[in-house]
Amino acid sequence: MKEKKGKIIALIIAIIVVVLAILIIPTARKMMIFRMIDAKTEKLEKSEKNVYLKIENGEDTAEVYFLNDTQKIVLNGEMVGDIIKATEDNPEPNFSNRFNHYFYTNFGETYLKAKDTQIKTVQIDGKKYYEIIETHNEENKMPERNIIYVEKDTGITKKEIRIMEEKTYTIITEYKLGTVTEADFTE
Repeated sequence: MKEKKGKIIALIIAIIVVVLAILIIPTARKMMIFRMIDAKTEKLEKSEKNVYLKIENGEDTAEVYFLNDTQKIVLNGEMVGDIIKATEDNPEPNFSNRFNHYFYTNFGETYLKAKDTQIKTVQIDGKKYYEIIETHNEENKMPERNIIYVEKDTGITKKEIRIMEEKTYTIITEYKLGTVTEADFTE
């Protein structure tokens, strides 16, 4: 009788462990992918000081030029504000998160993002991308759906599709590394 009871308890524990593993492993995998993307873009942020960034959403085009400690923003062909230079008080004004705006290094935020996300690998124009599909819920405050394409090799976000109730927005991001010159900062 005790032996039978022990086997039943062991079986119940085994079932609980298997169910927990089935629920935890996919989320843990997605969290690891987010961490890898963050690590790649963080490394790129620290090493790459010459970046041209262009963001198009179908209505507006923003261009941002980064060269060493200087930044210039152009919206629809017109410069926005002044050319920004890093100073001793503000060594990197607005220079971080140039390549990726969607992932978190905080464990809790990463977990919440991962549990409501689907990730798969797709190939576009000969390059491999993560296709990250986020779905709306009250916790993550996302649009109805958000589909993001992140280059696997670099972690750079290339395209985002936001599907809202009333409209779908497509945001295309283009990066060029090593192409910005001092001439780009003349007004």
